[in-house]
Amino acid sequence: MNANAKEPAPAATDTSSNMKNEINSQHKDSILSGKCQEELSLIEKEFLTMYEGMTEAEQRAWDLGEMYARIIG
Repeated sequence: MNANAKEPAPAATDTSSNMKNEINSQHKDSILSGKCQEELSLIEKEFLTMYEGMTEAEQRAWDLGEMYARIIG
Protein backbone atom coordinates (compact mmCIF):
# COMPACT_ATOMS: atom_id res chain seq x y z
CA MET A 1 0.00 0.00 0.00
CA ASN A 2 1.28 3.49 -0.83
CA ALA A 3 2.32 5.50 2.27
CA ASN A 4 1.08 8.73 0.71
CA ALA A 5 -2.42 7.31 0.34
CA LYS A 6 -2.72 7.10 4.14
CA GLU A 7 -2.02 10.79 4.71
CA PRO A 8 -5.12 13.00 4.79
CA ALA A 9 -5.32 16.00 2.51
CA PRO A 10 -4.85 19.38 4.20
CA ALA A 11 -8.06 20.90 5.47
CA ALA A 12 -9.65 23.66 3.44
CA THR A 13 -9.11 25.91 6.46
CA ASP A 14 -5.32 25.43 6.40
CA THR A 15 -3.77 28.90 6.79
CA SER A 16 -0.07 28.04 6.74
CA SER A 17 0.54 29.67 3.35
CA ASN A 18 -1.52 32.71 4.37
CA MET A 19 0.58 33.01 7.53
CA LYS A 20 3.79 32.95 5.49
CA ASN A 21 2.46 35.67 3.20
CA GLU A 22 1.46 37.78 6.20
CA ILE A 23 4.90 37.40 7.78
CA ASN A 24 6.60 38.28 4.50
CA SER A 25 4.34 41.31 4.15
CA GLN A 26 5.16 42.47 7.69
CA HIS A 27 8.88 41.99 7.04
CA LYS A 28 8.64 43.97 3.81
CA ASP A 29 6.76 46.75 5.58
CA SER A 30 9.42 46.96 8.28
CA ILE A 31 12.19 47.13 5.67
CA LEU A 32 10.40 49.97 3.93
CA SER A 33 9.91 51.96 7.11
CA GLY A 34 11.79 55.23 7.36
CA LYS A 35 14.03 54.07 10.22
CA CYS A 36 15.18 50.97 8.33
CA GLN A 37 15.79 52.98 5.17
CA GLU A 38 17.86 55.46 7.17
CA GLU A 39 19.94 52.67 8.70
CA LEU A 40 20.43 51.00 5.31
CA SER A 41 21.59 54.32 3.89
CA LEU A 42 24.19 54.69 6.66
CA ILE A 43 25.41 51.12 6.13
CA GLU A 44 25.67 51.71 2.39
CA LYS A 45 27.78 54.84 2.99
CA GLU A 46 30.07 52.89 5.32
CA PHE A 47 30.55 50.15 2.72
CA LEU A 48 31.31 52.73 0.03
CA THR A 49 33.88 54.36 2.30
CA MET A 50 35.49 50.97 2.93
CA TYR A 51 35.43 50.12 -0.78
CA GLU A 52 37.09 53.40 -1.74
CA GLY A 53 39.92 52.67 0.71
CA MET A 54 40.64 49.26 -0.79
CA THR A 55 43.38 48.47 -3.24
CA GLU A 56 42.41 47.63 -6.80
CA ALA A 57 42.93 43.92 -6.09
CA GLU A 58 40.73 44.10 -2.99
CA GLN A 59 38.02 45.88 -4.98
CA ARG A 60 38.13 43.15 -7.66
CA ALA A 61 37.81 40.48 -4.95
CA TRP A 62 34.88 42.37 -3.43
CA ASP A 63 33.19 42.66 -6.83
CA LEU A 64 33.65 38.94 -7.47
CA GLY A 65 32.07 38.21 -4.10
CA GLU A 66 29.12 40.42 -5.01
CA MET A 67 28.64 38.58 -8.32
CA TYR A 68 28.88 35.21 -6.56
CA ALA A 69 26.26 36.28 -4.01
CA ARG A 70 23.88 37.25 -6.83
CA ILE A 71 24.37 33.92 -8.58
CA ILE A 72 23.71 31.76 -5.53
CA GLY A 73 21.12 34.07 -3.95
